[in-house]
Amino acid sequence: MKQRLNCIRISFTGFVFLATILFCGCKNISNKETPINEKNDSTKFNGVYKSYRDGYLYSEVTLKDGKKEGLAKKFYKNGRINTEVYYKNNIKVDTSRWYYTDGKIYRETPYQNGVVHGIQKKYHRNRLLKAEIPYVYGKRKVGLKEYSIYNNPVKSYPSISHIITDKRAENRQVILTVRLSNNSQNVKFYQGELEKGIFDTDKIKYILTEKGKGSITFVEKPDFEGKNQINIIAYYKTKNGNYKILHKRIPMPSTHLKE
Repeated sequence: MKQRLNCIRISFTGFVFLATILFCGCKNISNKETPINEKNDSTKFNGVYKSYRDGYLYSEVTLKDGKKEGLAKKFYKNGRINTEVYYKNNIKVDTSRWYYTDGKIYRETPYQNGVVHGIQKKYHRNRLLKAEIPYVYGKRKVGLKEYSIYNNPVKSYPSISHIITDKRAENRQVILTVRLSNNSQNVKFYQGELEKGIFDTDKIKYILTEKGKGSITFVEKPDFEGKNQINIIAYYKTKNGNYKILHKRIPMPSTHLKE
């Protein structure tokens, strides 16, 4: 009798263990997002690849030889489309679109050879244009346009303000301090030129910016011949959440100033 009870206990324990594994396994399968184009996928897979998250269709993409080809979609939990992105040989092309949860268009972004190129557009929930943001081969360009929910162009933006502290009589130093006229802290300052109006951080120099202020210290050296002015660029995040490029040429008190 005692041996029989022990067998029953072992059988019951085994049943609980097996049920736990099955329950956890099912739970993980229903909640886990199936990755797209990861190492565990066949590089020769052709057809529509679907992934699920928390029990709903999360994404859908057409693969050709394991690479994204054509339209790829992501979905909200309510079944509406979140994003639509077009691919050619795994590279983003044409115009991608993002949507609000109610199905209205939020953003349109043009791609060329995998980078943003052209005018990116954003929309208010009332379907009116919110912003036009110019890009050139993945780089931002001056010319941001923003619009209110009533389709009125936004015209009020801050400008770059500066202060020159001349200490050459004391220690041969000149300190240039820059900030925005509205004292916004949502800004980064740079020094350099905007070639063809393109904001390229590889060709301009970042100015340490803290709490909305940037500062450069120059030392006057008679044997150094520099420029008589300096070009300051501000990369400013507007109230609408877009980045506007501002710039200003500032005359310097000497051509012998070196950083």
